[in-house]
Amino acid sequence: MRAGESIAAAIDRAEPGTTIEVEPGVYHEALVVDTHDITLRGLAGSDGSRPVLDGRGRLADGVIASGSPFTIVGFSIRRYQASGVSPQSVRGVTLADLHIEDPGIYGVYPVQAWDAEVRDCVISGASDAGIYVGSSNRVKIVGNEVQGNVVGIYIQNTNDAEVRGNHAHDNTIGVLIGVEPLRVQKSTSRTRLHANRVVSNNHPNFGDRETFVGQLPPGIGVLVLAADHTTIEGNQVRDNRTMGVGIIALPALKAALDPDLDPLPDGNRLGSNQLAGNGVNPQPPGGPLALPPGALVWDGHGTGNCVEVEVSTTPAELPACPATTP
Repeated sequence: MRAGESIAAAIDRAEPGTTIEVEPGVYHEALVVDTHDITLRGLAGSDGSRPVLDGRGRLADGVIASGSPFTIVGFSIRRYQASGVSPQSVRGVTLADLHIEDPGIYGVYPVQAWDAEVRDCVISGASDAGIYVGSSNRVKIVGNEVQGNVVGIYIQNTNDAEVRGNHAHDNTIGVLIGVEPLRVQKSTSRTRLHANRVVSNNHPNFGDRETFVGQLPPGIGVLVLAADHTTIEGNQVRDNRTMGVGIIALPALKAALDPDLDPLPDGNRLGSNQLAGNGVNPQPPGGPLALPPGALVWDGHGTGNCVEVEVSTTPAELPACPATTP
């Protein structure tokens, strides 16, 4: 479709299996995709331009999708109030090559999704999370750059996520892998965080102070919050001034809201990572996490948590991982 035409009208006409190709231009629309198997593909101009969804700070969401599967690739998305792209209860999600700026609360926001992939996106300015995946299963977060958000990448109440080859920098918190009460799924398990750069996440927190993430101090690289069986290996984590990597329990006040979830982190494994300059200029402790800062932090809660390399953790000492047999 050509610049100046309505993307929403093209979506309304589309049959299942349709690919809608959109030429460069600025489109002031909020799109809803409830037809199955729709692909929105942005076409690149000869000058490198791309189609832009611009909410002008007045529209809620750039794209809400409920049809399965759903793909969007090659767009710029900016100035919405709630989220850039939000697939909801979709099986088969591909969000690729998106440039998202000032999207509101979330950059991309797959919720109750299965087999979702977020790759090669650049996301900034989200007041909660640049990439948020909630109550989902089988997720890949690959090759993205997240900067200037409160949380760069947030894996919440989600199982079997791979977070690989991303660059999280200049957020308040680089990567958060955690459990929240009162969600459809009650656990976060089997996340593999590897080959990422999590650097200088010291941005002042500009999130909603009524939310959990809005109360966290700046300077956190990777935080595992009551998640289970997380593997953290082969990452570069440096210059996060409050905490490099933390493995902690859900705060008691939050855990009390949902007796069906396990508030303790279990079976998490800290492998070999490049760690430098973390925890050296911490923000004062406070808010929901009354923990001492440090390069590597474990609060002593949970079972089966371990470290593969000889490294010191605070305030409790993580035990060495058991040797694996060939």
